[in-house]
Amino acid sequence: MDSLPTAIRIGLRSAMDDFLRERLEGKLDKMPLDDPKREALLAQFQFDAWVADAAHRAGQIQLVTHSLKAIHPDAKGTNLYVPPELLRDHDAVGSHVLRGDFTGDVVGNAAALDVYKFLKLEYGGKTLLERVLEDDDHLAAALRNTSRRS
Repeated sequence: MDSLPTAIRIGLRSAMDDFLRERLEGKLDKMPLDDPKREALLAQFQFDAWVADAAHRAGQIQLVTHSLKAIHPDAKGTNLYVPPELLRDHDAVGSHVLRGDFTGDVVGNAAALDVYKFLKLEYGGKTLLERVLEDDDHLAAALRNTSRRS
């Protein structure tokens, strides 16, 4: 087996494991050692359990470039995702000037924002979201790699 793909898989998995560990530690630090909810929290942050839950919660958020609620909290309408490079050029300053150097945002259930933070994790110059959209084999292997890290 080629060592480069193995290194990429291990690096991706390590980044994901670090993310989950940091989030778990932040919650455990606020919880007494004898709290009965502690075991449930530990189970919730097992890699496979967390990723499966995140996959369900991902449907509660929407990636956007143009959020309606940022304009006015009571606004009714549709949020948009239109990358700046697809917008037509014109003389006024607008989203079209951002080109490839922009960061999208998400709208939806605030309880699912950690899913977006997870998808924004970067490894090798690409976010997990970019790798998902590219159907990246290395990411798929890292997500399947539950029993060993080598």
